[in-house]
Amino acid sequence: MPLKINNKKKELAITIDESIIKYHLIPYVERQRVVMENVHNGAFDPFAVALVLLELMVYGWENVVGDDGEDVEYSAEYLQYLDGDALLELIDKVVAPSLKGIINLEDKLVEKGKKTRERAEDDLGN
Repeated sequence: MPLKINNKKKELAITIDESIIKYHLIPYVERQRVVMENVHNGAFDPFAVALVLLELMVYGWENVVGDDGEDVEYSAEYLQYLDGDALLELIDKVVAPSLKGIINLEDKLVEKGKKTRERAEDDLGN
């Protein structure tokens, strides 16, 4: 079976309530980079990772309105201002599936880092 190149430019969309959110997939390596950049002291904030990934993946929307009922032109900075339930649904449907395997890898890398640090401290007699 030949290797497969995933087309990250494939346009995808989901509907939340009456709004359409347009997004595309990003490469595994990019998703992994975002997770690794958000590891601090062996732990990471999954919500912060989800917001960064949303900003990278979502590129447009239709029928999203502001408090005044007027259409709001898409901007990545507005994602964090979506209604809480809608934001969590967006994370669940767009970001969560793209993290399969990466979180387990992250856990393994953090554990490996801890073991390496422990061995170094043992070698130094600390």
